[in-house]
Amino acid sequence: MPRTSKVVDAAVAAIMSAQLTPTEHLLLKDLVANAVDADQVARYILGLIEQNSDQSTDNVLRSLKRDWRRLATKLTGVPEVPPKLQTLLPLRDGPHCSLTEGSDHSVSNQMEPAYIIPPTVFEDPDMASEGSLHSLLETFLTPPKVSQMRNLLRDDSDEGGLKNLWLLSPSIHSAFRNGHVQIRPKMKVDWDDEDEREIAEATEARYTMTTLYPEECTGLQFSNGVLFENTIHMFTVRTKDPVHLCLPSAFLFRVHYRFSNALHLFSIEDRIAKGWPWRAPALLGRNAQLVFRRLWLFVPKPARVWCYRGLSKAGPYFYPSEISYLVKRVPLGLYIKHCEGSQKNEPTALKLVEQYTSVPAPLLIDTFQDDGNTFMVMTRVRGQMLKDVFHLMSYAERDQLSDDLAASIKQLRRIPNHTPYTFADTTGGEMVDHRVPDGRFGPFNSEADFNSHLYHMGVGPELRKRLAPVHSRKHRVFFTHSDLHTTNLLIYGGRLSGIVDWECAAFKPEYWEFTKAMYGVWNRGPEEAIFHRAFGNAYMEELEAEQALWRVTPFGI
Repeated sequence: MPRTSKVVDAAVAAIMSAQLTPTEHLLLKDLVANAVDADQVARYILGLIEQNSDQSTDNVLRSLKRDWRRLATKLTGVPEVPPKLQTLLPLRDGPHCSLTEGSDHSVSNQMEPAYIIPPTVFEDPDMASEGSLHSLLETFLTPPKVSQMRNLLRDDSDEGGLKNLWLLSPSIHSAFRNGHVQIRPKMKVDWDDEDEREIAEATEARYTMTTLYPEECTGLQFSNGVLFENTIHMFTVRTKDPVHLCLPSAFLFRVHYRFSNALHLFSIEDRIAKGWPWRAPALLGRNAQLVFRRLWLFVPKPARVWCYRGLSKAGPYFYPSEISYLVKRVPLGLYIKHCEGSQKNEPTALKLVEQYTSVPAPLLIDTFQDDGNTFMVMTRVRGQMLKDVFHLMSYAERDQLSDDLAASIKQLRRIPNHTPYTFADTTGGEMVDHRVPDGRFGPFNSEADFNSHLYHMGVGPELRKRLAPVHSRKHRVFFTHSDLHTTNLLIYGGRLSGIVDWECAAFKPEYWEFTKAMYGVWNRGPEEAIFHRAFGNAYMEELEAEQALWRVTPFGI
């Protein structure tokens, strides 16, 4: 990562020291990070704080954020495209949207002309030379870039209009306009070079479309009807006549790119302001589920299996978006999971969690065999995956999540080990874990044997020697979920509502719950902070040892 200047560090420190929300911190840090000249914006922010010393830094920065929002949203307008340009645009891009390869005439009605930057943006009084937002705009883009942008938007020739237009499907047009997707030219030239001169005679230009928060960008569809379900899409815009049907302006794309993350974050801020959405509770409460299970297990097993097969067939019709290879959501508030990794471990783990703790986890209803495979039936736990809602959580909610996790882990550590091994899964068999190269190891009766399996051919003698002091320590052994990944922690109303996917549960060294959780959020500071707080910043030397092994272990979650 490039080193930042002292003035940028000072501005970011001032931002982070203010009592703002996580989204506000991100928005103002983004204002600095995405500026053409970060030092210039940093000095602007520090100057505002100094000039308004009679106000709190919080109020000064919130006032700046409001201006930043007003400026960014100027780019969201959708002015009408002149008829002549609407006629010329398909001649350049063909009868399909600019993001779609091919030329299927049957989908030509699923696209619309889209301005990169609204050409009327400088007609707004706030954006005029003496307008209230002009100073912030020039600080963010620099005066030469603002002048270049103004000149491009003022060009009312056909060629000038085409430089600011492309064809998009309606859903992607809306996402682009509001910053939910980012478009970046894949040109080798730098922003400070003359992009327009670079593509003046070009017949094609490559671009990358990305989405930073895919959980907020659902339902995006290309003009050929294909859903955009990834986070990255590379495409090429082409023309047969670069003089009269010129390519879109890479410069204008770069301008929009610098504003796009802010636009998206402002939409996140609006969503947070509405509060957490209400979701229907489970079909039955916990006590009712226990009664149902007791009565249901009196039904003969063949009849129960027949019902499970019927539920499995019905699941895709009722919940098409919640079907995977291993887990199916089915009617009656249930899930059916294929116990592929360990046929008995996860059902046994759920029984132990139910017997010894009040940790929010699925309630095991039944297990059954079908075509030689073992399946488990369990209840649904309401909530959304942490990975999908973490960016919506306040600092207080994040702290509460850490505290809830700490309380759950404390309970899990009370589960006794009745297996014949010290380190084993809940049945006394081999442990399943995504952390180790082959995914399986053990069982063991000594920590030395456990540690030896963490080494492999890529771990040289120098690294082994460096890790020896940590691995020579004797650690306590506890029941461990072993996969507190952000996909396995459920959030409802801003609180921890469930811990799911107990396939890797086993009896392991006391530090493993922490280091394995950190494995899933490595180099993602805000998420890492959740687990640091939950574990009281313990096991730091063990974490350093694990990170050294992660770097040379050819495997990932």
